[in-house]
Amino acid sequence: MNKAHILLRDTVSPYGPVNIMQAHMPDTRFSRHSHDGFGIGVITAGALSFCYRGENLTAFKGLVNTVNPDEPHDGRPAAAYGWAYRMLYFSEAVFRNAFHDISGKTKTPYILNGVINDPKLAGEIFRFTELTASTHETLEADSAFCILMSSVMAHIDKKPQESRTYRLGGKLRKVKDCINERINENITGKELAETAGLSLYHFIRSFKADTGLTPHEYSSVRRAIYARNLLLKGMTPAEAASEAGYSDQSHMTRRFRQFFGATPKIFSKNIL
Repeated sequence: MNKAHILLRDTVSPYGPVNIMQAHMPDTRFSRHSHDGFGIGVITAGALSFCYRGENLTAFKGLVNTVNPDEPHDGRPAAAYGWAYRMLYFSEAVFRNAFHDISGKTKTPYILNGVINDPKLAGEIFRFTELTASTHETLEADSAFCILMSSVMAHIDKKPQESRTYRLGGKLRKVKDCINERINENITGKELAETAGLSLYHFIRSFKADTGLTPHEYSSVRRAIYARNLLLKGMTPAEAASEAGYSDQSHMTRRFRQFFGATPKIFSKNIL
């Protein structure tokens, strides 16, 4: 297996923090997972295929790929090279702040398509990643991010309403909070069902209807993200595995390959 090459760094935009990832994934395959925030990136080489919102999509070189919060997706190479991309990840709050500043509206934005053919936006994403890597001119980087986000606005709309039989409604946030607060514990389905006030069967059905993931899948993703954040703070892989509640370091490594396409060691060595 060819190793993934990943560079991570954090920056601050006028609207809040942005995480930047530059990566080459030669033969990586991501399992289904989701993010708490938005992801917007540009494919710089090769091609990426992924299942997103019921469609099989392919993003080729020069195209923009996106994900909305809590939208399950996977990932796999669609070219012999694999794919390389530059991704920006930021919270819903950052997007709302930008949307309000640019449009004057206060609704939560939603990006319509997982793959976008917009050369102007693609170039602006690339330029912003270059600026934040090489310049100390905050004003220039701030301006580039504002221009980038204004281009994103051409691709947003209201979130589509989906018909679902089982819904947790407002209890979903409470259940997610419970999972995140006890992320390094071996929490049971019965405990989460009691938090939601449902039988175990109806809770699992409702949770998957709302998130697209089973409670176990969601918890596994959140634990991996928690462990990755510990690495970003300077913990060793062994320390992060213990703190995140993994049975051992190899267990954490398997989850990292599954969700991030790389080992914990690669992440801890490639933080800028």
